[in-house]
Amino acid sequence: MKDFEIFLKEGSIKRITPNKSLIKSLVNDAVKRLDFYKKLRLDNETSKYILENVYESLRELADAVLIKDGYKSYSHEASITYLLRYNLPLVEINKFDNFRKIRNNSKYYGKPVDLEDSKEIVELAEKLLKDIRSIFKDAYS
Repeated sequence: MKDFEIFLKEGSIKRITPNKSLIKSLVNDAVKRLDFYKKLRLDNETSKYILENVYESLRELADAVLIKDGYKSYSHEASITYLLRYNLPLVEINKFDNFRKIRNNSKYYGKPVDLEDSKEIVELAEKLLKDIRSIFKDAYS
C-alpha cells in the first residue's frame, strides 16, 4: 500500500470540513448494508454480491473516518490506507485491501468470487466494524 501522503500529493484526497451528519449517515448505511447481507444465504450464486456489498460497507466506514478527520477520498485504496493511522491491525487492513482487488476484478473484469472469500470478508467486516465504530466512540452511530 502507498503512504497516505502520496494520495494527498496526487490529489486523490482533498481537505474538507468534517460533516457530522454525513458521518452518521455513512456509518448507519454501512451497518444496515452489513446487517442485510449477513441475513442472506451465502452460496456460490450469492457470493459475488455479498462480497461486493460487504466491501462497500467497509469502504463507507473508512470514508466516515476520513471525513471525521477532514478529508474526502476519491480513491478506495487511500481510504483503506488511512485506517493505518488508527493503529488497526495491519493484517486486517491488508485483508481489506485484498478484498478491494477481488471486488474490482469481479465488478470490472467479470472474474468469479470464491465462496471462501465471501465468508472471510463477512468475518473481517465484523472485526473492522467494531474497530472503526470505536474510533467514533459512539458519537456518530
